[in-house]
Amino acid sequence: MEGKTRLNLGCGQDVRKGYVNVDIGDFNQEVYHDLNSYPYPFKDNSFSYVLMNHCIEHLDDTVKTMKELKRICKKGAIINLWIPYFSSPNMWGDPTHKRCFNWFTFERFDDFKIIDREFYYLSNNQGKHKSKILDNLINISPIFYERFLCYIFPCSELHVVLEVK
Repeated sequence: MEGKTRLNLGCGQDVRKGYVNVDIGDFNQEVYHDLNSYPYPFKDNSFSYVLMNHCIEHLDDTVKTMKELKRICKKGAIINLWIPYFSSPNMWGDPTHKRCFNWFTFERFDDFKIIDREFYYLSNNQGKHKSKILDNLINISPIFYERFLCYIFPCSELHVVLEVK
């Protein structure tokens, strides 16, 4: 674990080489920790990259989680979030999901700069496209999509990339 600057929070079975992998389950990861328990077991300014793949929606307090990410990340660190979109059947079909997210959710966090955001219409997790044409169409105007079309044609997931200010 020493010297690793990449963090995979809520790794589940996706334990990655070169990362500090964290989960509450038993997946042969380096760190066993309940991400609803603060503070996380890391020093301030430890990480330059964080992956949260379908994890943050399972946590009790998004604001506390974001504060904790700010604390454990270096300035300029990248946080890569894959989240089920709020109108997705996947969001509401999983009883362990506690929070939902939309296009604007992460604009509310002043300690982070949004580097990129993208909708994935028919994705089977982490941007594995099933329909690049539909993805491109709904990303032409995300605000129009979210305002008028998201319940008619609900996309699967939202990908958000943040930089720590």
